[in-house]
Amino acid sequence: MDVTAGRGRCGVGVEAGEVTWVRVRGEMDPVGARTLRRALLEALERPGTREVAVDLRELVFCDSAGLNALLVARLVAVAGGRVLRLVAPGRQVTRLLEITGADCVFTVGDR
Repeated sequence: MDVTAGRGRCGVGVEAGEVTWVRVRGEMDPVGARTLRRALLEALERPGTREVAVDLRELVFCDSAGLNALLVARLVAVAGGRVLRLVAPGRQVTRLLEITGADCVFTVGDR
């Protein structure tokens, strides 16, 4: 699945497997956040998925709606015994995670 949302500013792509990759690019706004939330929840509900890796390297901006989508997905992952990890967030996204304290609840890495 590869979807563009929010006036074409945000794209979400999903590559399913034992580790499902959700790749996010562009600028996350409320419309894009709904698309992201839906993609993350579908990935977490997919049979056989034990981990969802969210590739943020091409996400240049994320607002509070995008952060909320990530936090909701994390709660669903934990409740289902699955792992949700963030991969390669850029400077703006890293700063958002830090100032909100969300960096303490996510596993964040380069790969």
